[in-house]
Amino acid sequence: MGNQSDVAVCSSLSCQKPGKHHCSGCRTAAYCSPTCQKSHWKVHKKTCAGAKKYNCFIIRATPIDPTKENPTDADYIEPFPLDSYGNWGAEMDELKKKRQWGGVLEPGKLYSHRPVNRWHYHAYQQYEKTDPPINPVASRCYRREINGDVAVVRSSQSITKLVAPVRPTSGRELP
Repeated sequence: MGNQSDVAVCSSLSCQKPGKHHCSGCRTAAYCSPTCQKSHWKVHKKTCAGAKKYNCFIIRATPIDPTKENPTDADYIEPFPLDSYGNWGAEMDELKKKRQWGGVLEPGKLYSHRPVNRWHYHAYQQYEKTDPPINPVASRCYRREINGDVAVVRSSQSITKLVAPVRPTSGRELP
């Protein structure tokens, strides 16, 4: 059994207590309490390997393997770690460059379907001068036709307790 000197100091910059709990994403940062972990998140998320690995997913307009018969929703989704995570303008620039998108639209945000104070997600949509194929998974999420790939980026914890369902604001409404 380790002694007190084996326990790291809390990673929150304003705390010197022993950090007995570790970040579940990287297992490197240590915290004395959930309060310290939450207060340090804006700093830690920039270097946390776990946060970077799962900070963005692409919902593709076509399955990853187009030859697969009867693809499931999972066949349209691929992880896409963003280096510029946390900066909306830089996220859009990175998506345009690395995904070779002509432009970026913002179809909206996605929230948990439960009335809880949890993460929300920003979505960025591929924009091209000619319409890319219809994205069946994203179209179901937004209840309207969405063309091209969509990047879904985990943002921050929502301060909204109850969130109304997404309502179409433009485009063709789906049944």
